[in-house]
Amino acid sequence: MDNVGQKFFKDTSYLADGAEPGEINEPDVKLPEFTHEPINLDKPKLESELAKLINKRRSKRNFSDTPMTQNQLSEILWLTQGITAEVGVAKLRAVASAGNRHPFNNYVLVNNVEGLEKGLYFYESITNRLVPLKLGDLTEEFRIACLGQKMISNCQICYIQTAVTARTTARYRARGYRYIFMDAGHIGAQAQLVCEDLGLGSCNVGAYLDDSVAKFLDIKSEFEIPVYITVIGEPVS
Repeated sequence: MDNVGQKFFKDTSYLADGAEPGEINEPDVKLPEFTHEPINLDKPKLESELAKLINKRRSKRNFSDTPMTQNQLSEILWLTQGITAEVGVAKLRAVASAGNRHPFNNYVLVNNVEGLEKGLYFYESITNRLVPLKLGDLTEEFRIACLGQKMISNCQICYIQTAVTARTTARYRARGYRYIFMDAGHIGAQAQLVCEDLGLGSCNVGAYLDDSVAKFLDIKSEFEIPVYITVIGEPVS
């Protein structure tokens, strides 16, 4: 049987040769008909710090040239992918994941972080360490892979999530692809709230050339797929 998950990923990819996902014509669906009188809810009080953060959150695409601190970077990474507890042999992380499979590898393109050279790093979540992969100014190369989006160039970091699909599909088979993208949403949403708490701006990115990003990261996309990118930095209005 064909791998329907891989076919889905391939059929929905932007590719460097100009190939785009196929057009889909589907009808809109109306809201359900109301057969009972609606119930007005109390206005939210928004008293907790979490409620205030959620209410303030907005995607930011323009950033200053103020460097990010290493402590800020550490908090972003640990509060999205760090190990927060251990139960027996199971390692629990800061975000939910279907079956506790946690399929993601985490890469950081550093543009402007205090004390770090520019370049591509791998985040080793178990030890909370950054491992340099390629050093140097790689921003322009990655911006081209991300369809020329300017925010790739002026952010402090690009936080890149890839999924090793077998970690999830080994248990859930083809349906595991659904769970992988759900898990990515957890990471992206949590990253934005952490950034808001740190006074940083962020924007989650899903538009990029899949094959070019895979080449940039030097990964084999039949086993490890680019899924999500978050640009993060000091916001300007």
